[in-house]
Amino acid sequence: MEENQNIDTPEFSWQVPEYEKHERDKRWYILASIAAVLMLFYAFWTHNFLFAGIIILASFVMVVN
Repeated sequence: MEENQNIDTPEFSWQVPEYEKHERDKRWYILASIAAVLMLFYAFWTHNFLFAGIIILASFVMVVN
């Protein structure tokens, strides 16, 4: 019976970043905030509260990320 001596060593390996970190400056946040506020005004004006919730959630995700 032949034993494989290299059973614990991988044949291939590589490294990749978990995700790309995009650099966002102050201007990006200002423009994104203006767009979010405008969409919120539209959502409340049309009584579309689900859309308002989605805008708030998306804004939170963009700031945290």
